[in-house]
Amino acid sequence: MIMTTKEIIAVERKELKAYIESIPYGDRSPFIKKVCEGCHLTRKHFYNWTAGLCRIPDACKAEMEKVAGKQIFSTI
Repeated sequence: MIMTTKEIIAVERKELKAYIESIPYGDRSPFIKKVCEGCHLTRKHFYNWTAGLCRIPDACKAEMEKVAGKQIFSTI
């Protein structure tokens, strides 16, 4: 099945939000900070991903999973 860009964005958003909500509240900000530093971007970009406004680059997905220490995203 071929997915449209909007469908892919929706899946990525859902998986990222699910992970962020699964970690303790106090650990969320440090996680976001480490991801932003590792991907060389601002928090605004990160929050665009959580809002589903744009796709998450594969390199940034890998960085998030590296920081998290577990798989966050399914293979699409």
